[in-house]
Amino acid sequence: MGEIYVHYIGKGLYDIDSFVKEAKKFGVARAIPPSVLKKFNWGDRIYLAQYITKEVDGKKVGFAKIFGYFEIEGINLSGSNELKERVRSSLNATCVGGGGGVVTRRCGSYAIGSVCYVKNDLKVTVETIVKTASDLGEKAKVFATGKLVLMEPIEVEAKFSRSVVKVEVDPAMIKVKQPIEPTKLKVLNKKKFVAHVLDYQQRKRLTKIDRRMLENKSLTQFL
Repeated sequence: MGEIYVHYIGKGLYDIDSFVKEAKKFGVARAIPPSVLKKFNWGDRIYLAQYITKEVDGKKVGFAKIFGYFEIEGINLSGSNELKERVRSSLNATCVGGGGGVVTRRCGSYAIGSVCYVKNDLKVTVETIVKTASDLGEKAKVFATGKLVLMEPIEVEAKFSRSVVKVEVDPAMIKVKQPIEPTKLKVLNKKKFVAHVLDYQQRKRLTKIDRRMLENKSLTQFL
């Protein structure tokens, strides 16, 4: 048996099909607490799953229905312009223009501002963001990003967490289907970056209007 790290997608906003459809356009972007994210390295895998429960021997047991993973290639950072500029300076990052459009996900909408490529390891990058935010009296919100890689779905007994949970899995069960190249966000073509998120609007539930908009309209409106 081997250990993997699993992050759950929220049932209130996604089913697996809608998550995969969105990731085909924009890649994966998952909010992970900085205190957890800094323990990873660039390129580490985070598996994606939906949490389900089943009755086993008369008791409800939790399972992770794992359907894919992404490797950490970048960070989306939401915060003030001052925070982003100080982080860029502290990391001596090389920045380029914006990602070119408004991203509308089921979990929220935002635009990608400048994209800054870093040479630091992930721990230093995240700790720099957290310290800078603290110095400014802000709370940093970060999202780990990468390309979705699909696999044959498996169900493994696991606990629930809104962050990342460690799960034991037989490596032979992991059968990869294919990686998915996002069609809308080309910033994912390079690794180790901090993308500046503008006008982030979080969505905690889907209204009927939201569903009609997401299902019937293009998810990107170019600026």
